[in-house]
Amino acid sequence: VHSARKMILRVVNTIGAKMELGAPMASLYLLQNPDHYTSHSFVTFSWKPFVVHIQNDVQLLQECQEKSED
Repeated sequence: VHSARKMILRVVNTIGAKMELGAPMASLYLLQNPDHYTSHSFVTFSWKPFVVHIQNDVQLLQECQEKSED
């Protein structure tokens, strides 16, 4: 029980430490300035439809393979 409590305390402390913002990051956030600079622009990629499409193709291929084996 003591070791489990110690582990949970360590996890909570680690999460809390990662959530803390320093003064420079807080000021950038409040002023709505970017926190990074890059020479590229990026687009949002929807991962779930891509995975669903691949899963459907794999299932279709498996069904075709099963029919050809019969």
